[in-house]
Amino acid sequence: MRKVRTPFVAALAVALAACALVAATALGSQHAHASSAGRLVGVGDENPQMFTNPAWVDLQAKIARFFTAYDVASGKDPTALARLQATLPQITKAGSILDRAGAVRNKYAKLEDIDVVIRPLCATEGFSFSFDSKPAVKGTDYSCAMQHCDGHTETKTLNLPPDEGGGRGAVQSAGSALSYAKRYLLGMHLHLVTRDEDTDGHAYDPITPEQAVELRASLAESGGSEERFLKYLNAETFEAIRGDQLAKARSLIEEKKRQKVTR
Repeated sequence: MRKVRTPFVAALAVALAACALVAATALGSQHAHASSAGRLVGVGDENPQMFTNPAWVDLQAKIARFFTAYDVASGKDPTALARLQATLPQITKAGSILDRAGAVRNKYAKLEDIDVVIRPLCATEGFSFSFDSKPAVKGTDYSCAMQHCDGHTETKTLNLPPDEGGGRGAVQSAGSALSYAKRYLLGMHLHLVTRDEDTDGHAYDPITPEQAVELRASLAESGGSEERFLKYLNAETFEAIRGDQLAKARSLIEEKKRQKVTR
């Protein structure tokens, strides 16, 4: 579903009305001129005065600017989304679902891991998200609206039954279903790709010394706390940050920088 701001529709109506007025004025002048010459004017006759009229030229320029803005707002200009998707990394499945025996039954990307990666990247390109839910005939309909600062909004919906597994109560079931819906709706909007944790050990190798220097300098520029930053990444030093945490670390810093600018 795509929606365009009402001001764009109103502006289009005004532009078309003005276009008709200028055209009518110019054509009226043309017919008057032609009648004085003793002939009828056909649709194919060219009137140079009409197309060189300053008001007509100015109106053409305004209409061109309007449709350029309209294309962006209506989602016809995909460059912002294309740039965003080109920067999105694969997200590691760090969450685990256990069976009754305590063994890992399934793995998934946690909502907080998805958020910390995509939030600063989406903010840079002007995208934001809002969520809603409403009861359905069966289960609940969860929706996620992806908005762009130029006015375009696209909404995706997912129907889910209550998550009643694992001895959860009603509140826990609702929270679990909502978290699941948010993860999958964000993935649908952004075509997110998740991957299993690296089991051959390479993901646990620390970042390079150059990357450690880069993160330390960027964090200092953002004004963030080294202690809180390292604690969040479960590392004692910058040099001990795991390689699979690099994308998350950079996203954390970019979000901190963005918050600093907007204050």
